[in-house]
Amino acid sequence: MFNRFAVGCQASKRPSQHSYLPKPWLQIDWGDKSSKLEFLKGFQPQAEGQQLRILLHGPSGAGKSSFINSVNSVLQGKVIRIAPVNNAAQASFTKKNTSYRIKKPNEESFYPFVLNDTMSLKTNSSRRVRRVHVKDMKKAMKGHIKDDYTFNPECSLSKSDGYYNTSPNANDKAHILVCVIDATSELRNDVIETIQDIRDDATDLGIPQVAIFTKIDEACAKTKKEIRNVCRSKLLHDRVQDFSEKSGIPENDIFTIKNYYMEKDLDTNVDVLILNALKRIMEIGNESQQKLKRAVAPVEEFIISITDQEMMPFYLSFINTKYTCQFVTENSVKVEAHYSAGFKGIRVHIYHRAGDDAVLPCNRPSSSSSSCSTVNWLYRIAEGLNPQQEVQRGNVVQSSSKAARLSVDNDCSLIINNITAEDAGGYRCQIEDGGSSDPDVYLNLLSSE
Repeated sequence: MFNRFAVGCQASKRPSQHSYLPKPWLQIDWGDKSSKLEFLKGFQPQAEGQQLRILLHGPSGAGKSSFINSVNSVLQGKVIRIAPVNNAAQASFTKKNTSYRIKKPNEESFYPFVLNDTMSLKTNSSRRVRRVHVKDMKKAMKGHIKDDYTFNPECSLSKSDGYYNTSPNANDKAHILVCVIDATSELRNDVIETIQDIRDDATDLGIPQVAIFTKIDEACAKTKKEIRNVCRSKLLHDRVQDFSEKSGIPENDIFTIKNYYMEKDLDTNVDVLILNALKRIMEIGNESQQKLKRAVAPVEEFIISITDQEMMPFYLSFINTKYTCQFVTENSVKVEAHYSAGFKGIRVHIYHRAGDDAVLPCNRPSSSSSSCSTVNWLYRIAEGLNPQQEVQRGNVVQSSSKAARLSVDNDCSLIINNITAEDAGGYRCQIEDGGSSDPDVYLNLLSSE
């Protein structure tokens, strides 16, 4: 538990000499509001027509809905509420999956991002409820939950439900996950574990994660008196460090803000903190999409690789080779190509979506050992780069970053569970006893469109 969360400058009328850091731990350009607003007005996602989906989650009462209202207020230039919120004495108001788009002032267009509010996790929830919450969050990240679905703490959304989106598009899926934390609260270990579980699912899906600390003015009296003091508050710095250590989210991806709640007018310094967080969220989400775009090969590449081989049936008939192509939807292999190890010049591309399990075939000569003790699997992210060994003599190399998700089946095929963008690239099955190796099998991630 976060024992240090229970102490600090809030409860003391005379803060200790250590409540203030000699140097700022947080660098904020307080005079940079206008340039951040211009950045957001001119922001363009990777794909035309794409909306960057910002998925919010966190413990009850942390201020997810208030953050949505605060972002809208800053961008509209006045305090305005679009997401319903409860008073401080009541539990979280949000019960439904709700997407909020924000209209640009004096224009008919909208900002190219969506703020996705979800049901909060109650801090005294049972293990079953927490597991249901994690499952629903994963469905939300994958775009399977439609707007207006009322979350059921006792049961995760089923595929037969009318609110289950069977074919999510690029705009339905989360592009960045934001964990909203109340800076005044002490987080229980079970809540931290739930946050970690959700973060693990996001990582497997290739979705970056950040966190927002709200209510910084309530957590520290000096920050309440002057919001700029957040940059030197030891208490807030300690809490950010503690949460970073527990959750695994880097400190520079944790942002401290004050939401608008009872205020009637905007405050420039509060605006700057909100805009600073929103700008970095947009940048991180967009950078992730750029990385995914580089890792994803277009489906047309596979079609071309077949149509360009005009003489393939003629060649295959002479070397007794069987070539099979399959395309299967929803949670299974999208493309699977089988070929002869002796046939050169064919590139095999296998396509999956993030989160799938991929099976990469190893076509060993019949003279090879019946076990996989002579089989190595090599991986390289791109042509011209040195390969790295993932499997040596049938055993997964434990120093590999993928080791926990790799295995070798009875026919020596390489199995990769819960694939991410980091897994895309060329894989080669190499046989030691004969010195031979298959042509590379290219693992590609299908885009959402």
